[in-house]
Amino acid sequence: MKSFIWITITTLGIAWLSSCATVMSGPTQRVYFVSDTPAVLVVDGEVKDSLKDGIASIVKFRRKTDPQWIIEVQSEGFLTERVELKRKFNEISTLNAFNVLGWILDLYTSSIWRYSQPDTIHLTPAPKTR
Repeated sequence: MKSFIWITITTLGIAWLSSCATVMSGPTQRVYFVSDTPAVLVVDGEVKDSLKDGIASIVKFRRKTDPQWIIEVQSEGFLTERVELKRKFNEISTLNAFNVLGWILDLYTSSIWRYSQPDTIHLTPAPKTR
């Protein structure tokens, strides 16, 4: 009887202690932006931050079910630089293995996705031609 209880506790412990992407990587992803010129960072039509010359700006992107974020860097006298953060499967989710609750939590928080871009994006606007 004691071995049955021990095996049950061990099995439940392994099942419930398996990690999921929500715990390991969280529901947001930080992306650093660096611009060569002073510029304005616009995400999906909303102004997020003003970039100073050569200083990084950190923006947290909530992982969402939409396939992408559209990011624009606007600077006076320069062409608008456009970057798309496209989602892809977050490999950390596979740590759930057979933990159905972990998969449900990852789907609910959208942590099953991550953005494929590097975590630092260096933007160099091109001058406008007259």
